[in-house]
Amino acid sequence: MKITEIIKNIYCYAATIRAKHGKSTTTAKTLIWANGITEARALLTTAYGDGSVETVCRVNDDHISEAVSNGTKRCRKPRVLPTIFKHDIVQNVALNQIKHDALRVKPTVDDFRAAQDEFDVQQKRVNRDYADKLKWAEIRQRRVRG
Repeated sequence: MKITEIIKNIYCYAATIRAKHGKSTTTAKTLIWANGITEARALLTTAYGDGSVETVCRVNDDHISEAVSNGTKRCRKPRVLPTIFKHDIVQNVALNQIKHDALRVKPTVDDFRAAQDEFDVQQKRVNRDYADKLKWAEIRQRRVRG
């Protein structure tokens, strides 16, 4: 065993395979572990036949980082931001949230007391109106009976 075989990483590749069964064809996706993309394509071609392998893409941390395909089709690479930019974006979002929370008007004890007093006044007014309605309803009933 060579020392490069121990040190060198092995990569995971996602492949799209065209499978033929009788007259029908279907596409399937599979994963394969190989040292390089050409080795992965060779292994897949040997296993599934020449012309059955449509695309082979290297999978790295749940993102497709390298793409090689058959003919003119190409796998689309997602746009990956460097870690520094991700950190700056997250930091700016957190800072804006802190600023927004700091600038929000917070009620004081005096505000709560004023709201409670206003509620009490409205409640007394409603109770007084209800008592007046009951009194007038009672007077009407006396006139009807009397």
